Amino acid sequence: MNISIKELEPDYLQEWFHTEGSFVVTSKLVLSVNCRQISYTEQEVPAYQKCYTDEQVDYSSYINNPD
Repeated sequence: MNISIKELEPDYLQEWFHTEGSFVVTSKLVLSVNCRQISYTEQEVPAYQKCYTDEQVDYSSYINNPD
C-alpha cells in the first residue's frame, strides 16, 4: 500500500470539500520515528463504518499552523 501524507495547502481545500458518503474502516496506521525517519505499520481493527458529514469547517486555519 502506498500512502502519501502532504501538508495542507490552499489548492487542496476545494478537493477536500468533495468528500462524501461513508466507508468501512478495517485498519489504522501506526506511525513511528527512528533516526528522523517516519515509518508506519498497518494494524487491523474491528471493522466499523465511518461517515463524514456535510458540516462546513474552515480548514484554512490548519494551513501553516504547526499545531
